[in-house]
Amino acid sequence: MTNLRRFRKSRKITMKELGDLVGVSESMISYYEKGTRAPSFEILLKLGEVLDCSVSDLIGDSHSPSDEESYLSDPESIMLEAYRELNEHGQQKVYDYILDLLRGGYSKKDSASCLPA
Repeated sequence: MTNLRRFRKSRKITMKELGDLVGVSESMISYYEKGTRAPSFEILLKLGEVLDCSVSDLIGDSHSPSDEESYLSDPESIMLEAYRELNEHGQQKVYDYILDLLRGGYSKKDSASCLPA
């Protein structure tokens, strides 16, 4: 992750403190900073919250916001448009629902193990 270390240091947080705040080990934070491991979606969101930055800023997303739509499939673009129309409370409900789905085994990683051989 391109900017994790920079954001962590600017907030004067140690790797151990950050790990404790997001629920992973100090060594896992080190792996994230070196780019040898990638955090789950849930941890990535927690890192952004703790470090008070966007996920795009955290991962060093290099495309401009105006190009964002070109990187999304049609259904993703529709969902993003609808999300942007929601008020803050509605957006929080969507965020909570996504986390519930991921915790409930609906991630692509979880479903891959259920595919027939």
